[in-house]
Amino acid sequence: TDEGFGIEILLSMKSLVAISVEGDLAESIYHLMMPGTFFVGYLMCIVMAGIVPFVWNSLLMKIIYIWRCLPDCFLDVLKVFLPWAGDLTLEHYPYRRAERGFEPMEIGISWDYTSMIVTPTVCFCMLFFVSPYVWQTFAMMFASYIFYFCFCRYQHFRLCKTCYYTTNRLDTMANFLWGIPLSVIAAAWCVWGLRSGHLAPDASVPAKLGLVGGAFLSSLLLWVLTYWRLLDPWTQRDANEGGNATFDEVKADLLYSWFNCNPVFMLKCEFYWQDVSRHAGACPRSSEDDATTPAPLKVSIVSARNIRSSDWFPAMGTTDPRCVCEIKNKPLARVETATHSNSNSPMWDHTGEMPHYSDGDSLTFSVYDKDILRHDDC
Repeated sequence: TDEGFGIEILLSMKSLVAISVEGDLAESIYHLMMPGTFFVGYLMCIVMAGIVPFVWNSLLMKIIYIWRCLPDCFLDVLKVFLPWAGDLTLEHYPYRRAERGFEPMEIGISWDYTSMIVTPTVCFCMLFFVSPYVWQTFAMMFASYIFYFCFCRYQHFRLCKTCYYTTNRLDTMANFLWGIPLSVIAAAWCVWGLRSGHLAPDASVPAKLGLVGGAFLSSLLLWVLTYWRLLDPWTQRDANEGGNATFDEVKADLLYSWFNCNPVFMLKCEFYWQDVSRHAGACPRSSEDDATTPAPLKVSIVSARNIRSSDWFPAMGTTDPRCVCEIKNKPLARVETATHSNSNSPMWDHTGEMPHYSDGDSLTFSVYDKDILRHDDC
């Protein structure tokens, strides 16, 4: 053939050469993903991060501190490879150091996110090809994620130790990067439009490549802007810090009187509470004044009039209001109505009980408009 082996082969289906090249590429990607990327890598993680370190560290501990079967000069060299033993002598390996030496690895959330982005991206590249390996790849991807779900439950709950994150930046960046596999689908849509002749049938190869790249970048930009503007992830906070509160106000929002910081005392309470012959006020888990705790305040929210329309999108109706009654600095002291759809003068007729109310507390009433694609407006 005179077509050669250029990129134009992938933008047309006018010869057997194009179909042959696609078949070879699709087969290569399939064998790249199956079984190594889909299954073997996760199983090797358990072996290399769980079994191998345990066996290796156990062997080093026995050789260095129990068997002492080698000269001290060799033991000093081996001690370098034993966790938490670099600054110790050959005489003693403390129990606490040994425990830390057997600690498992931390939960690798970043690696989990990487797998959730890279694997779909590579699999979605199969949408560019005509090959029987396309449906096989997606079938194996479906099976691999069922396996991956079970694997993560075992790894996170049984194998790894806790890893603490203080912000949601990792989650946010992973959500932004999810636009990459979605944009691959958009680029594949553009390629098949070019191949079928419905999109720029007379364009040159560079122009077609520009259209494919433009489809990818446009889709990625649309995803980033949509996620950023509608959800506004950078301004979200994991927890809202309350204002200054007294001891009694904080205690009113907690289950335990001692701020749940005395484990021995709480264990006694747990067994003490199992004795059904004791009444609620006698439980040491309760404070002395629990028996005289005032009854919750009954709050009735009837209706509202002339609420402004706050829907941000045209033709979305008037507003969908709900009313919230709460006490400042008491998160559990809250009464909320149901949402009344498309009404500027809703009739809620709702009655609820306000817990943790004390004499002198101020009630705050707020009306929110329910939005599907972003936070409710106040």
